[in-house]
Amino acid sequence: MNRWRVALLLLLALVPACRIEDHTPAGSRRDEAIVREVVIEFFQARASRDWPGLKELFEPGATLEGTLSPEQYVSQLGAQPGGGPPGDRVLRADYRQMADLASAWLLVRPEGGAPMAYYFLLHRTGRTWRIRHVASTTIPSGAEP
Repeated sequence: MNRWRVALLLLLALVPACRIEDHTPAGSRRDEAIVREVVIEFFQARASRDWPGLKELFEPGATLEGTLSPEQYVSQLGAQPGGGPPGDRVLRADYRQMADLASAWLLVRPEGGAPMAYYFLLHRTGRTWRIRHVASTTIPSGAEP
């Protein structure tokens, strides 16, 4: 019995020394929150037809859907009957960041439409995150993850 008591006391003495270490690089959680904000602002600006606000989210030389400039993209959206696309509901999102680059993969269901996959590449200059590229594709029926 004494041996168990000694083992228990030793275990209790070691517990305060145990801790989970977090080696997340400094600033990365704050950066992730900012990257998420930029992506959310993209969808909000599209839905509200805030074309100047949408263009501000992009860095110079950014592209959408391969070769479109933000200005060309906005022109296409503005020409749609009723303006921009309807509201989107994000079903899943995955954000990654390394140094001054971040990516976001989103599974989105547009109002009344087929699910879409979006890929965002963002770049940080100083303390500002801006979109460098956006690509999207419709997910075929039955292929939803």
